This record gives sequence, structure tokens and C-alpha cells, in this order.
Amino acid sequence: MKVTPATRAMLTPKICKVDLCHSPAGTRGMCTKHYQRWLLHGDPHHGESVPLTDSALALMANATVERGPDKGKPTLVARLAGELLAARKPG
Repeated sequence: MKVTPATRAMLTPKICKVDLCHSPAGTRGMCTKHYQRWLLHGDPHHGESVPLTDSALALMANATVERGPDKGKPTLVARLAGELLAARKPG
């Protein structure tokens, strides 16, 4: 039997399209857990905590106010992210 690309695609098990989830996909390309979250809350990530990596904190530490008299100044999130980054560095 000749396996065409279309047949191969149908035979390949689908994985949930939500990042870092490796469960089998079902409805709308999501696993049951993420589909239920999307259905109930409108967000497949609802209720999940996200780890704050150093690279994520570095991006947040560069956030500045975009409008108004404080334009260009660091936001509160930027100041807090900077403090967290500094606390993580050894020394």
C-alpha cells in the first residue's frame, strides 16, 4: 500500500495545540483538559500558573509608560521585575 502525504497526516497522532501540552488532541485541536477550560472560561490556559523565567523578567523589566506625563519612565511591573531579577542573581 502506498502511503501518500494525506494518508500519513491522517495516521499521525495529533497533539494538543496548546504550548507545552503533549496530550492527544481532540476537539478544536486541543486535549480534553484545555478544550474544557476554553469552553468554560474562553481561555485554554485559565487557572494555570506561568513560571517567571529570567528572560521573561528581563522583558518585563524594560517596560515603560507609553503615554502621559510619565512617558518613558519604568512601569511598576518593570520595577518589580528588576527587583526579582536582582534577587535571583548570586552574589
